[in-house]
Amino acid sequence: VNKRIVASLSGLTVGDEILVPGDELSKAITNLWDQKLFSDVEIKVEETSAGKIKVIIWVMLRPRLSGYTIEGLKKSQKKAVDEKLSISKGDVVTEQYVHSIKNTIKTHFVDKGFASPKIDVIRIQDTLYNGNSDKIRIIVDRGSKTKIQEVKIDGNASFSDFKVRTLLKKTKQNTWHYIFR
Repeated sequence: VNKRIVASLSGLTVGDEILVPGDELSKAITNLWDQKLFSDVEIKVEETSAGKIKVIIWVMLRPRLSGYTIEGLKKSQKKAVDEKLSISKGDVVTEQYVHSIKNTIKTHFVDKGFASPKIDVIRIQDTLYNGNSDKIRIIVDRGSKTKIQEVKIDGNASFSDFKVRTLLKKTKQNTWHYIFR
């Protein structure tokens, strides 16, 4: 990480008068955390001479995404899921990022009629890059599709039950003439 960028993000500059411990140092830590680029932030203070101190800011960058794979789906399903996800190399990998991936895939399959899909996202440290990158392995189990056994309509006085059933889009009730489907 470029030292000047970290110093400017912290809000501290050379020559500032601060109290130790004080609000300036805690504000600097908060400023660095708010960037969401670092997984760890520390500020150490060393006294160099009377009235002067040396502030050491230690940060650890969050890992970046180097690649991902989707397992447990057919090729066409992978393509549909891939279009829904907005994943690209270089994204900062956080717990919120992983949770967002899970929710997007789960919502996709619930909309397709699968009641309880199971999604596992496994983070694997990628050692080929500079040691600060992760690969993501997404394992999807769609589960079984939800089927409607019977549609009961109660309290209907204005329309026939057949008319109401035809208005229910994508909802078909199993009847005797559907036995060969």
